[in-house]
Amino acid sequence: MEFVTYKKQKIAYYSNEVEGTAVVLIHGYTEDSTMWDEFVEPFEEDYHVVKVDLQGHGQSEIKDNGSIADMAAAVMKVVSKLKIKKFVLIGHSMGGYVSLEIAKNHSKNLLGLGLFHSHPFADSEATKKARMKAVEFIDTNGHELYCKQLIPRLFKVGYPNDNRFLIETLVFRASRFPAKGLKNGQIAMADREDRTEVLKNMPCPVLMIIGKLDTTLAYDEMVQQAAMPATGVVHIMEKTGHMGMFTATKKTQEMVVDFLEFCES
Repeated sequence: MEFVTYKKQKIAYYSNEVEGTAVVLIHGYTEDSTMWDEFVEPFEEDYHVVKVDLQGHGQSEIKDNGSIADMAAAVMKVVSKLKIKKFVLIGHSMGGYVSLEIAKNHSKNLLGLGLFHSHPFADSEATKKARMKAVEFIDTNGHELYCKQLIPRLFKVGYPNDNRFLIETLVFRASRFPAKGLKNGQIAMADREDRTEVLKNMPCPVLMIIGKLDTTLAYDEMVQQAAMPATGVVHIMEKTGHMGMFTATKKTQEMVVDFLEFCES
């Protein structure tokens, strides 16, 4: 991993330095850039793959509370250091919110935008309250127990019992993040603004991967975004939840590779 500094915080990133179209990948909440390690295998030899750890996740520091806009600015600090002018941006879940924030200010730099189990809508009041309860839970019970309870729920019913090694690995990684980073992530997501207008006005193609069994995001809302961008590539996965890159790796890899080729055409 390499590092840049954003607001006196070290931001970790990986770059394979391949001379090809740049693809910037942003992980979701309780995840880090390692989630993409196996996922990028089909295209990492042909594309300049960049993976970033958001503040308080992976190897990136968090010193002060930060917003989704701060996370977006940190990602762009990496992009700037690598002297990338045009790129395809793909974000999972919270990483999708960060991607939309980047798209708001840097749409001319995007060759494509991918929302991997994510959407442009602001939180409902009920969701905001749930996020604040999560923060209280971490304060009371510790973030290790929080990760142990949360992460299995991101997968479709039955999957965690049949894939315990993966679940335990993800829980172990997330448990090593600072509690402040996980609390800040919930607060940042609760405070984020609606970005439907950004999605509607995107000048580049937009990939949307939607899991019909996603218990984290409302399916009805996910479907609403499908018609928003001028050029949308939409995949609805009938048997997939919130973590398609793990539960349907080959299918989602093919979707991303096809999208990358489409963005280059």
